[in-house]
Amino acid sequence: MNKEQKDRYNKRKIAYVYLMHRMFEGSSALLLKIMKIPNVTVEDIQDWDGDYREAVFKTIEEEDAKGVAMKDPNYDVPSIKGIKEKVLRRVDTLINITDDPARLAQVYKVLSEFEVSDDKKEKGVLDAINEIVKPLTPKKKEKITMLEKMKQQGRLPELPAEEDEDDEEEENETDN
Repeated sequence: MNKEQKDRYNKRKIAYVYLMHRMFEGSSALLLKIMKIPNVTVEDIQDWDGDYREAVFKTIEEEDAKGVAMKDPNYDVPSIKGIKEKVLRRVDTLINITDDPARLAQVYKVLSEFEVSDDKKEKGVLDAINEIVKPLTPKKKEKITMLEKMKQQGRLPELPAEEDEDDEEEENETDN
């Protein structure tokens, strides 16, 4: 084996030891069961662990330290306005490098429509998008009769049907 092959083989050993400690809680048997590494035995992994354990634990400690630093509670949450500014800068950069007039016209049209909605301050961006993008199939309207609509609006007096029939029967009896 030449030096380059030995280096790759050693890196592979270190990687398996790293995985064993990082993902499989130091269990070489579990590593081999799940990873199904060909031509490697539990004894091989344990030998490699003895050789490379210190280097692997040092790497794991460094990663953990970086992970804690990345989870800094003082990290500011970006504002919507800041995100919009970044998007507009990116769009500006892309516009400057494109030569396609159709794409430029489409970007101009969309930005103009959003500018109108932004100036009004009455509706948000989502409302503007919903107005621009109409649904493909219109909603079916519920059909009601004019009589039902007038009853809903309270413009028709509701007459109880049972009382009318009883009154008519009484009148017929008295007439006879």
